[in-house]
Amino acid sequence: MATPLPDELARKAKFMLNESPERTAQDIQAVRDQIETRPDIEFTRRDDTFILQCLRARKFDIFEAFKLYANYFEFKQLHPELFKPLLPTDPSFNALYDGFPSVLPEADQLGRRIVLLLAYNWETKHYGLLSIFHALLQSVAKLVEDEKVQINGLVMLLDWTKFTFKQSTGIHPRVMRLMVHALHECFPVRFEEVHFINQPWYIEAAFNLVKPFIENDSKNKVYMHGNNLARLYNHVCQDTLPAELGGSQPSYHIQPWISFLLGESDVEMCPNGIK
Repeated sequence: MATPLPDELARKAKFMLNESPERTAQDIQAVRDQIETRPDIEFTRRDDTFILQCLRARKFDIFEAFKLYANYFEFKQLHPELFKPLLPTDPSFNALYDGFPSVLPEADQLGRRIVLLLAYNWETKHYGLLSIFHALLQSVAKLVEDEKVQINGLVMLLDWTKFTFKQSTGIHPRVMRLMVHALHECFPVRFEEVHFINQPWYIEAAFNLVKPFIENDSKNKVYMHGNNLARLYNHVCQDTLPAELGGSQPSYHIQPWISFLLGESDVEMCPNGIK
């Protein structure tokens, strides 16, 4: 059974997501009851906590929540390698230590956690885009365990400063489409906004290749700022950003996020992978 939310968060969940404590248990069961309609899928998690994540990600639309719930496990069946634990021997582990992704310590003015990717750190010889995606999924899975993230959503910042054309050859459209599909259709998380910063022309060209696969509502959440950081600050308060992005916070360091994700003494991230 879902535990009651703090009053302020409960009010936000009701206003933003149509969440009603009086019918939460009924809504969870309504999603669970549809499992039998998809005998082709192995639903390895049927607990209230995970189903509630799916409901919140789809603003308590029962049909859409079950579709997301089913998509998650179907995607897991098709791509089990992305749900395996990150170990120090994995290229994905190197991606994580290079900041793919980073998560800022402070939420923004709307309570949204900020996922940051500094593209110029990408060592394309050591790991590919799929490894970055693996680390990103593990990080998102950890973030969305927090009910505040489930309700407030996430913001993603992609800083392309000093990202070279040579590095861009590592961006494969097939993997990009997979990433868009997974994060939009298969994971119980809401990316409220995605911001491109200092993007060169070849990154905009790469984005245009996957743009047809993105629904219109989601396209409207993607912002291309170029070198105009003032436009970013209209969406994400400058006080929550690190010095590298012209913010008031100190320079960003990846170690606190890695320590939180891995545990202070456990460098083998998520020994059981994503559930």
